[in-house]
Amino acid sequence: MEQTATVIAVKGGMALVRARRASACGDCAGQSACGTLGSWRQRTAEMWVFNQAGARVGDVVTVEAPEGALLRAAARLYGAPMAGFFVAGFLALALARRWGALHADAWAALAALGGMAATLGYMRIRHARARGGQRATKAAALDDARIVRVLATAPDSSMPDAAAGRR
Repeated sequence: MEQTATVIAVKGGMALVRARRASACGDCAGQSACGTLGSWRQRTAEMWVFNQAGARVGDVVTVEAPEGALLRAAARLYGAPMAGFFVAGFLALALARRWGALHADAWAALAALGGMAATLGYMRIRHARARGGQRATKAAALDDARIVRVLATAPDSSMPDAAAGRR
């Protein structure tokens, strides 16, 4: 899967890129008259990717991610917390019933929420360690995504003509 994006930050061997999010109605001719809850509006997404092409801030680049990477990322982000939710909830329910606790269902619900929160916390810590202790940002990170080529370089802001053209 390839996507065109703009580099908005560079840190070490990584680059933060902003790309237009894919939409089912992206090329539809009826966008101006559409009433599907505004889904035709342009939305962007940011993500950290490997900067093996040496892109700089402002460059327009092509980002490539393996076909299954998005599915794996979705499974991790949604599947793991749900697994923690159900495992903790069912385990707490079984233990509460076995010990004869009052309001076993309430204990199970609280444990399920705690299991989901614990799973999300574990994933956040693990991700930060994998990134060398960098603080998590609001931008997503797709582990296998990388910049494969620079399509257009940013104008040099130190030159007066280039700075005037960026306004």
